[in-house]
Amino acid sequence: MKWNPQQWLSPRVMIRSNFILVISFILLAVASLYGWGWLSVLDREIGLDIIEDQNDFLTPIFIAVTELGGTYVAVILLTIVSIYVFKWQGRPDLAVWFILTVSLGAGALNQFFKFLFERPRPPIQHLVEQGGYSFPSGHSMGATILYGSIVFLLVQLGKKRWMKWLALFLAATMIVIIGISRIYLGVHYPSDVIGGFSLGAAWLAACIGAYGLWKERQKKEAND
Repeated sequence: MKWNPQQWLSPRVMIRSNFILVISFILLAVASLYGWGWLSVLDREIGLDIIEDQNDFLTPIFIAVTELGGTYVAVILLTIVSIYVFKWQGRPDLAVWFILTVSLGAGALNQFFKFLFERPRPPIQHLVEQGGYSFPSGHSMGATILYGSIVFLLVQLGKKRWMKWLALFLAATMIVIIGISRIYLGVHYPSDVIGGFSLGAAWLAACIGAYGLWKERQKKEAND
């Protein structure tokens, strides 16, 4: 199927996607609060399989990978990409959209839900120092929003098709590996990571949809 960004990223598609993702996140959140059986199986079976692979070779790799979804890297990329889009691409609207989407979603929204659910972290050895609550995974959510937003920017800036596909592949790979690293390092349950993915994707879809509606309104006002 041919990837038509204008079709897949249209406000209607994004709003529908947001609804589906929000519902999935709510179900996952409720299951984590009440300890539904299937969630326990998910956390136990998948989590143990990943943790059992801990070794001296993989551990430093996953510690490095997990930093790609951390605050430090996010701030650096947020600054560099925003300046590039604003100054060299001449798109202040996209630069502001990028800043608000990443900072509010990966920052304020994630912390709100962490303190709302107050789920303790897994009672196992943590290979990295990590405070706060467990659900949803901030690194997984932040990576979804950050790298997903960069792909959206490339689409909006009209880059070549191969660049868009490459960016999509790299972003998806990065997001998944960062999520796995959080489980491997012992600081999150698999359901925390999936929750971070779904909430991050829901926020991203909502922001893309809102941007599309705003652009459509601007176009309509210009034609009136």
